[in-house]
Amino acid sequence: MFNIVFNLYNKSALNLFPYPWFMSTLQLACGVVWMCALWLFRLQPLPKVPKSFLLAVIPVAFFHTVGHVSACCAFSQVRHA
Repeated sequence: MFNIVFNLYNKSALNLFPYPWFMSTLQLACGVVWMCALWLFRLQPLPKVPKSFLLAVIPVAFFHTVGHVSACCAFSQVRHA
């Protein structure tokens, strides 16, 4: 349900601001800033993650980013009837 709502809001935002690359990059950057703030102010504990796990997650994170940017670009191309 949350994904549907997110997609609807994303499409509404893209109708007003038709720059999908910028918007998707800004969305991901806001997530990074948000988590850094939570860790900095100790509202969320900083995870202790082994280097091997980080190396395993890099491809997943990359493809998640590609998928998010691609979805924003696709939504920006859908026109109203």
